[in-house]
Amino acid sequence: MGRFSVFSVFLVSILVAHCTSQVSAAAADTCKFPAIFNFGDANSDTGAFAAWFFGNPPFFGQSFFGGSAGRVSDGRLLIDFMATKLGLPFLHPYMDSLGADFAHGANFAEILSTIALPPANNIIPGVRPPRGLNPINLDIQVAQFAQFINRSQTIRQRGGVFKKFMPKAKYFSQALYTIDMGQIDITQLFLNNKTDEEIKAAVPALIASLSSNIKIIYSLGARSFWIHNLGPNGCLPILLTLAP
Repeated sequence: MGRFSVFSVFLVSILVAHCTSQVSAAAADTCKFPAIFNFGDANSDTGAFAAWFFGNPPFFGQSFFGGSAGRVSDGRLLIDFMATKLGLPFLHPYMDSLGADFAHGANFAEILSTIALPPANNIIPGVRPPRGLNPINLDIQVAQFAQFINRSQTIRQRGGVFKKFMPKAKYFSQALYTIDMGQIDITQLFLNNKTDEEIKAAVPALIASLSSNIKIIYSLGARSFWIHNLGPNGCLPILLTLAP
């Protein structure tokens, strides 16, 4: 596992969660969030990629949903468990227009998304479509969120069912913002046969881009963040096979 020690310097898992003023003193150790807005890749995509291209076939979703639910998992993802723990519904993907309910948040994550703008060439063998990484990288996901803020409130003002399925304006400052991304950036470097030194040299730029986007989200009203660390990518079967 020494080959993959770079992950220990990539990101630190941090929870910056400020409880809202409505939380009583008796429950001061519990944060209440009326919504979640998520950015990420396959680890938290709840159906965006499936809406773009195709639904996932069995076994995906079978252990909980009873069939495909747009997740690269046989059941729920971590973001699903987080939503349940907070008493919120599962997040609907921003890119899926069917049956959309954004009253308590939205999910901008997509399979194969990266922090950095992806190259045009294909680096994940056997993945179709698209031929290559997902063009919806973190910059674009954040831009989609900025647009979502304005459009959701315009739609909500129509009243009726439109009001029901759009978040309240105050939720944007009270929500929990989660980011789970970077795995594909690092995986790409390994599959392109980069050395440990080259991979470590690429990390600061990724962190700078991530930090820049966090600042943008903050400027849009966000105050509570949950930022995931990277998992042990060196244990992934694809890397053990293609980049031992």
